[in-house]
Amino acid sequence: YSRVVGVVTDLCGRVMARTEVATRPETGLESVLDRIARTAAQLRDLLGADAPRLVGVGVGVPGLVDHEAGVSRFSPNLGWEQVPVARILSERLGLPVCVDNDVRAATLAEHWYGAGERAANVVVLYVGSAIGSGLVIGGQLHYGSTGAAGEIGHIVVEPDGPPCSCGKYGCLEAVAS
Repeated sequence: YSRVVGVVTDLCGRVMARTEVATRPETGLESVLDRIARTAAQLRDLLGADAPRLVGVGVGVPGLVDHEAGVSRFSPNLGWEQVPVARILSERLGLPVCVDNDVRAATLAEHWYGAGERAANVVVLYVGSAIGSGLVIGGQLHYGSTGAAGEIGHIVVEPDGPPCSCGKYGCLEAVAS
């Protein structure tokens, strides 16, 4: 089950509002981006008069993400290639948008506020509709030389295995997610 999860937090990471809707990637890029923008608007509505000043939006996208450019380079789960997510959503929401890989974003949150708080090194493993991992080394989120650190779901573990959404066969994700 793939979903858009929207959360408003204060600057200390305390959750003020949360909502979620199905991602439905089969409906296409524009539909998914609209769903994300509507989720942000719904969160503002949930907070009503108590709404804090929103300073920005963080978006976690599955797959290969150029976090500096805010571009989803390749997301087989969503069927996206070279999508300028940060620019598109920033224009729709009127706020700065930061985009990273979804598991890397979760790893950072775990390092800042969760079980990895105060730890210099953290490994987060996600197993669900996809498989991925994130690494904090020496207190810093690790991207690797190509920006693909943690993308373990597309390591081929059964060369004659089932087809994967990335186009290969027998990826860990196709076998175990």
